[in-house]
Amino acid sequence: MTLRLEGARRTLMIRISAIIGILACVGDFYMIYLLGLRCPGYNHFLQAMSDLGHKGSPVAGILSAGWFIMGVMFIIFGRGFYKAFLYCGKRAKTAGWMLALYGLGEGIGSALVPGSPGKYFQTTNGIFHSFMGGVGVFGAMVLPFIIIKLFNAQKSSAMYWFSWFTSVSGMFFFILFSISNFYRPEGSLISLLGLWQRLYVLMYYLFFMYLAALMLAIKKPMQEAS
Repeated sequence: MTLRLEGARRTLMIRISAIIGILACVGDFYMIYLLGLRCPGYNHFLQAMSDLGHKGSPVAGILSAGWFIMGVMFIIFGRGFYKAFLYCGKRAKTAGWMLALYGLGEGIGSALVPGSPGKYFQTTNGIFHSFMGGVGVFGAMVLPFIIIKLFNAQKSSAMYWFSWFTSVSGMFFFILFSISNFYRPEGSLISLLGLWQRLYVLMYYLFFMYLAALMLAIKKPMQEAS
């Protein structure tokens, strides 16, 4: 009875953390969209998300609070993922840490130190903000490769190829975003910094939500590998 109760509690915790992960992804995108509408002159296609949080922005406080909460939600999501796939051992633990790292960097770190629009590497705040964002991006980019090891082509071909699709498409849009930070010719597609950023974030968020769906489908989590 005790083991059954513990299993039920663990299953509930996994499902709650999966729902929190989905809400973090959807909520972040929706929050940015709404705050962009409230910020005069802001262009979602040409400007980075963090431009909404700079000092003087009318929505800076709301954005920082939202990102901080989002960061905490990703940390919970990461712990839940680890609990859901304990039987996979260290790889599941590493995957959970990557989700937490994303929340720490892109969420909490970005919230505590807002960036400087157009000066990502020219001010102290801009450098720290970019560094923390890089920490988060690192976690997101490494995660699919860990999942590829967890769900190889034999275990789950859909998960295996979706992981590769996420990595290739996500990195492609991130490279375009990075280039557009330094090179923005007028009227060129490469200048659409905001678009490329949103697309690479979207690729990884869809992947995160798919992982959350896998967690929700678990009826009885297996024990940790010995």
